[in-house]
Amino acid sequence: AWRDVLLHLIAGYFSSAARLIETRLIEEGVGDGEVVLVMMDRPPYGELPFDELADAVGLQMLRRERFDGGHLGLYRHRMTWHDRVVQADEDSTCHIYGLRPFAAEGESSMPTAPRVHSEEGHL
Repeated sequence: AWRDVLLHLIAGYFSSAARLIETRLIEEGVGDGEVVLVMMDRPPYGELPFDELADAVGLQMLRRERFDGGHLGLYRHRMTWHDRVVQADEDSTCHIYGLRPFAAEGESSMPTAPRVHSEEGHL
């Protein structure tokens, strides 16, 4: 059950981030935004299909970097169940994604099928 919940959460994060980057590209001509997901590489998290979730909303892998908590300020991994710091930095990776290139001028790189419009016209 936790796996499905986490996948749903990450898929929503990717979808929202991709829309924000795409909107900025269309409105301001700036599409160099990046989406960063930091996860421990060891099971069970390292076995999740992050690249597939990103691809489904028009994101592509740009690069992977070793996680260094220092670049996010004083961030440290914590185990929420026990609320204690864990030594996980060396087992974690920053997965960095960006929008896939547009197919043609003015054409979206985002897939259209998953988008659902409400009656008010909002996503």
